[in-house]
Amino acid sequence: MGRLLYAALAAIVVAAVAVAAFFLAGRGGGEAAGGAAAATGGGGLEACGDGPAVLIVYAPGQEQLAQTIGKLLERQFEQALPNASFCYVEARRLGLEGLRVLPEILVRGNVSDPGLRRVLLNETLLEGFRPVAYDVAAMFAAQVGMQFGLGGPRYSVEARLVVVQGHTPVTRANVSRIEGDERMLSIFSAVFAANITGVEEAEPGELGPGVLGALERLPNIAARSSVDLAEGTVNIFAAGDGLYAIRGGASGFLVNTGAAEAWEKQGAPPELPGLEGYPSIGSGPVHIVVAEDLGCPYCARFYNETMPFLERLAEEGRVTIHLVDLVIHRDLLGVHALLHCLYNETRNSTLYLELVKEAYQALLRAQSEGNITLFQKALQAIEARANETLGDTDCVREAQQAVLNMTHTLLNMGLSGTPSFIAWRDGGSYTVYAVGYRDRGFFEKLIAGLEG
Repeated sequence: MGRLLYAALAAIVVAAVAVAAFFLAGRGGGEAAGGAAAATGGGGLEACGDGPAVLIVYAPGQEQLAQTIGKLLERQFEQALPNASFCYVEARRLGLEGLRVLPEILVRGNVSDPGLRRVLLNETLLEGFRPVAYDVAAMFAAQVGMQFGLGGPRYSVEARLVVVQGHTPVTRANVSRIEGDERMLSIFSAVFAANITGVEEAEPGELGPGVLGALERLPNIAARSSVDLAEGTVNIFAAGDGLYAIRGGASGFLVNTGAAEAWEKQGAPPELPGLEGYPSIGSGPVHIVVAEDLGCPYCARFYNETMPFLERLAEEGRVTIHLVDLVIHRDLLGVHALLHCLYNETRNSTLYLELVKEAYQALLRAQSEGNITLFQKALQAIEARANETLGDTDCVREAQQAVLNMTHTLLNMGLSGTPSFIAWRDGGSYTVYAVGYRDRGFFEKLIAGLEG
């Protein structure tokens, strides 16, 4: 691993679980709570010595959590703070029981690493010790506590969580689900380094364009507090009067945990390179981009179960379907490029769609019968038919580059799997994104929301 605490904490909510995984993966085979290496915490600063040191202060009952945090950090600090001693002292013995977060990590010594310097506050609490940013310390302590069942951080400030909803039914978070999920609330408490005392929701129009611009994506979360939650943190910022948000936002987290079905981004639809070189179906005002991979079984399921419904809406003039490549199975890049070439030479959307459907039907049969050869033979037949239609042409190389460009663009947008979807309405002010299989009910709600 070789990286330190601060490097894994740049993207705060979505990375929350990854932060714990990062540290735990780097701990070797050691025990969770660190036996002989951990101090008892019964004394004061004398346990830290006079040189470089990492001091972990904690509240009563957090002894094991504090020691486990130190154990996990020892390896991570080897290069950033060589020869540092690790010491553990109860906060009240040092007059620090009022710290915003406990356990808190304090560092003393000449820190040359710019990443570690970035998360150290520019203040000295006692005898040369500088605290780690409160949100960073809280997130790490929360994840370690969850992983080992050691409880979580304690906070001296309070806040209410504000769930800012999206415009469509699929971009609205389930607030009751958030309220009833103690683990999720503990993560959000750590994110804002404050004890979340309740949950409320807000509609986009209630917060003003400044707040929406700061949040970037919806649904999202903010925190309302009379205390300046941004002070002493690196990932929290003031988004409005008494309202605070986190850099990077939490839309992905809400979708990944099932609290929301999709996210939306404010502004004009994204620019997709070469979209005009991909087939479209229909000419309706609601646009749905289907990003697919011919080797994706969930794409096959989508085509089998959901695509007929969208095709009917396209025939009715309600939607325009755009079919684009998001190639995850790189061994199928050649087939994708050949079909892309075929469409650009013929401009025949019907033929393109027919061949793609053949590929997915073969994939479903191969899965059902446990015989991948069926899929491989179907692809060979599709390639033969495409080549026969194309004749002599050298467009495949150019088509391959176009497929790669589209794939890279979609991945950079956060569409990390297939199928993925992008949807907007002509003249609308936001775009909806979703990753993974979605059924007819999802699109009924999505389209109704965009049309409304």
